[in-house]
Amino acid sequence: MLLAIALIASFFFAMNIGASGAAASIGVADESDAIPNRQATV
Repeated sequence: MLLAIALIASFFFAMNIGASGAAASIGVADESDAIPNRQATV
């Protein structure tokens, strides 16, 4: 049971770290108009 909780928590943290990195890179590309807004939202 403890292992399952640890795996779920680690997956949650890993997804948050990945999403944070992706949002930072898309934000820079979007604000500099390197990619269109429609492409950035997809």
